[in-house]
Amino acid sequence: MLNGPLTEPSGGTLYFDGDASLQTLQETLRLMGVYETMDYVAFGNSSSDPISERYLDQMRLVSHSALASIFGATTSEPPPQQRLHAPAAVCAFVAAQRSKWNDSSTLAGTAGGDGDWAKESLAFGFHVENTYWGIYRVWSRSWLVTK
Repeated sequence: MLNGPLTEPSGGTLYFDGDASLQTLQETLRLMGVYETMDYVAFGNSSSDPISERYLDQMRLVSHSALASIFGATTSEPPPQQRLHAPAAVCAFVAAQRSKWNDSSTLAGTAGGDGDWAKESLAFGFHVENTYWGIYRVWSRSWLVTK
């Protein structure tokens, strides 16, 4: 309750299970104020230490206007046009991560589980970094399922 965005009517951080419906996710992103039509650049990264960094892979979507105005990025050529609107890009990331981490053995040890009493399962996080400028971050993460 105390971490709601002070300068935005919507947004914030969402954590959800790896089995969440992509349709429900898209509807939730709309409620969070995620722009459907914006030109953006996507940046990706994989964690080298998922236990301490608390994520597996992440993608950050940054609008073209934010690249120039907030980050001061300049380019001699325009950034490539994205084929997916932002909510669809988030859903595509989730689908790709489900495929990548679909075998529970690939998640083993990514959250410090012992493989018996505590086993890792796939989950996700989404954060609206800046509603006005259209900056969003989505990440995969593992969570411990205990007996």
